[in-house]
Amino acid sequence: MNSGWNAVVPTLEPEQRARIVEEVSQTFRGMPLSELRGDREKLVNRTIPMIRAILGRYAIHASPEAISEMAREVVAHVGGLGFLEPLLRLDSGYSEIAVTPEGRVWVVPRGEQDFISLAVQPSLNDVWRAVETLLAPLGRGVSEATPSVDTRIPRQEGLPGGARVKIIHPVIAPGDGYPSLNIRLYEPKPVPPEQLVAWEVAPEWLIHALVEAVGKGARLLVIGGTATGKTTVLSALCSGIPKTARVVKI
Repeated sequence: MNSGWNAVVPTLEPEQRARIVEEVSQTFRGMPLSELRGDREKLVNRTIPMIRAILGRYAIHASPEAISEMAREVVAHVGGLGFLEPLLRLDSGYSEIAVTPEGRVWVVPRGEQDFISLAVQPSLNDVWRAVETLLAPLGRGVSEATPSVDTRIPRQEGLPGGARVKIIHPVIAPGDGYPSLNIRLYEPKPVPPEQLVAWEVAPEWLIHALVEAVGKGARLLVIGGTATGKTTVLSALCSGIPKTARVVKI
């Protein structure tokens, strides 16, 4: 019976999907930006019934998963992050995201060191809007006068671990007019020493010896190349700092 029903009810085509996302996005026009960038899951839940209503109006069939993804597209679109939204989510599986001056999007899968290219081609406006969305809450901006910006995104809804961000204006990184963007995502929570052992970073006795050395006030230097796990190791070693200690971060 289901197969017969699916044969009668048309399924969602890519063009229809894009049109529905745009139509629902228009309903949020004029909504305060603080609300659009607030509780994103609440906005997703608010958007799902709107999408279902439009699908019903056109008698189009879509799976619950497809409807949920469309709702997230709407929230990403109206919130300004656009193509970055799914890449920044904790379940994306990425530890680093980059956009080149040519507008190509590259990512580093979590646990890996090499970039891979994604079949995503955001428009010039999409990238600039995402950059503005990332910087606006922090009171920062990138321009010809300030062509290089280093900043951090705090832990927040939709970005549980926070991130380190580097943005370069095309005036010093020429290409096709796109700003250069690099986002290093942090772990969503502190890494315990046991996790380093499970990841086989080093033998258990060595990890525990280092943590104990930190507890005794020893000086340790953690060095390594890009994306080799320096911050992750530091997170685990901080477990050795006494809870009553005074910490100065430079």
